[in-house]
Amino acid sequence: MKKHKKSIKLVLRILFLSLCFFAIKSSSCKYDDAELRHNIQVIENRVTTLEEWKTTVNTSIASLKTVVNSLETKNFITKVEPVKDAEGKEIGYKITFQNGETITIKHGIDGTDGEDGSDGKDGSNGVDGVTPVIGVAKHTDGIYYWTVNGEFLTDNNGKKMPVTGPKGEPGEDGKDGANAIAPKLRINHTTNVWEISIDNGQTWNEMKDSNGEFITATGDKGDKGDKGDKGDKGDPGEKGKDGEKGDPGAVGATGPSGERGDSMFKSVTYTADYVYFTLMAKDNTGANIVLIVPRVSGISIAFADGNDLIAIGPGSVLTLNFTGLTPQTFNSLVAELKNESGISNTDIVTRANPFLTIAKPVFTNGNCESTTISFNMVLAEISGEEAMLRVTLIDEKGKQYTAFRVVKCFTEAVEAAAYNGGTYKLTEDLTLYDYLALDTPAGKKFTLDLNQKKLTAEGITIPNDGSDITFKNGDLDLNKDIGMKCSNSTVTFDGVDLNSNNDVAIRCGENNNPNYKNNTITIKNSTINSPATGIILFNKNVLIVENSKITHNWFGITQSGNYTGSNIKLTNTDITGKYSGIYLSNQATGLTNTLFVDGGNIHSTDESAIEVKKTNITVKNATLSSDATPQSYSVNAGGSNGVGYGIVLAGYTVGTAYEGTTSFETNTINLAAGAAAPKIVKYDGAGLIVVQ
Repeated sequence: MKKHKKSIKLVLRILFLSLCFFAIKSSSCKYDDAELRHNIQVIENRVTTLEEWKTTVNTSIASLKTVVNSLETKNFITKVEPVKDAEGKEIGYKITFQNGETITIKHGIDGTDGEDGSDGKDGSNGVDGVTPVIGVAKHTDGIYYWTVNGEFLTDNNGKKMPVTGPKGEPGEDGKDGANAIAPKLRINHTTNVWEISIDNGQTWNEMKDSNGEFITATGDKGDKGDKGDKGDKGDPGEKGKDGEKGDPGAVGATGPSGERGDSMFKSVTYTADYVYFTLMAKDNTGANIVLIVPRVSGISIAFADGNDLIAIGPGSVLTLNFTGLTPQTFNSLVAELKNESGISNTDIVTRANPFLTIAKPVFTNGNCESTTISFNMVLAEISGEEAMLRVTLIDEKGKQYTAFRVVKCFTEAVEAAAYNGGTYKLTEDLTLYDYLALDTPAGKKFTLDLNQKKLTAEGITIPNDGSDITFKNGDLDLNKDIGMKCSNSTVTFDGVDLNSNNDVAIRCGENNNPNYKNNTITIKNSTINSPATGIILFNKNVLIVENSKITHNWFGITQSGNYTGSNIKLTNTDITGKYSGIYLSNQATGLTNTLFVDGGNIHSTDESAIEVKKTNITVKNATLSSDATPQSYSVNAGGSNGVGYGIVLAGYTVGTAYEGTTSFETNTINLAAGAAAPKIVKYDGAGLIVVQ
């Protein structure tokens, strides 16, 4: 920006010197350069003024973003202080929020008048007050978006730009998400046009008004002052005295009006309870938009991690922060948990409660900044329900101060942890007598660290789309399955021994339900044991198994249903059991599966090691075996059944040949039917042909 100023000054000085030279060469009279010097100074002053103004505009945008963020995060105002200039005149307000953040908003001032014309010359220009009107407006989705001249500002994809972004993950800075980019303004010194950036200053675009005209940074010239009368000419002969100077010209008219100062804000007013920020921007009725932010008193109480929905369970602890709480102002503190059914649990610092307790504030050096609420038990009848938690602080005068938030109740601490995300670590074996619901919302990650301990439960459900859940380092002993009735979720098992006593171990989806799909299951360094099927997939999913072992009674891994097309990759994995280690069923309408096996051992006692339909299959460096004899194959309307082979490439119905590509390299196939028996066979629509 300094380079632009220097360039303008240099051009003006060259112009000045050129005019002086021309005046000297063309006239014998003495040249008066006062007007030219004055005009140069006016232009230089205007450049400086506009640069200062541009900085003010961008500062105002940041302040406006802070005001909107305070509304969305319940970060209310604790203090409003007048700001004064060197002469003691009030010029604005300094505003402090609960989190300690401050902004300064100055009162608007009128554009300055043009100066007097000197020696009968023209009056100078007034300063332009026109700037693009940046504002905010709440859309129908309840979110505040940036506006320019009353219209929603959009990004390069045509999407409205939110003033604040989503909160960060727990433990991170929860201010603005990456998509909450505030616009920036600047003045193009070549074109004199306002420019805007919506990508943090990487690119800039010229701004236009509603008529499609460029918005310029300076306005029209002020009117010329009246020319003064000439002085009288001296008598001939001796050199006469200079004539008297003419009267100064009239004051030049002010340029287009402009309230300068904080150009986003028209005014700031406040009462004991609220601060009113009136914006220059207007709504669709033509009224100035007003943002109303509550004020909090000298004493305040708030939850340390905000007011977002959070899950609680036995052992959960929430922290309360105070400001202004002293032994003299403290009287009592009450916590109340009440759900929609009317069940209420209450505690005060002087009385114990079996459900929740609030710790008595401890004062250090005459001040207390926080205390905690502990939840000892959650009733089974409200598990999974939301409740309102309200905490009331009462001072020595009986005045109440309240903090509240919505909580989601769970009877098990691990379930609450799963909802909040993060890591939950067992410190001892845990036995549950019902299903464990891991209700992790989309966008959050949850890790259950078994810590070499055992978790026993009826089963585990994963109900939410977009979940990201990891089990690691220990035993899962279940009566039934891990059920994934979700889509686009990721579930990982790392160093886990999973045992299902009476059912499928892992059930991903539901038969013939098209809504549960696109999940990714990763199993590494783990063992899976089931009296039925180890892993069953419905619909289109991804399964990755590495350095693991699956034992089963039915199938090790199977794909079933009409909505198929899964991608299955096994590396150095052993599968052993009664029926086929891998059995990928399919129908005419189903997508083609992909199966990739590299290394490992796959063994069946009663059928074939691998049987697949409509699958692109690659098997290499693996050992395949079957104890079944004699070899047989049948196909009917319900599917096929191959016995005693290493790999069966099957048809999904009578008369339909196997569909899919094949690749087999460096495998060892051991069959009870003998070394000379067919090892890999393919159904061609009429019968089996030997591939190997």
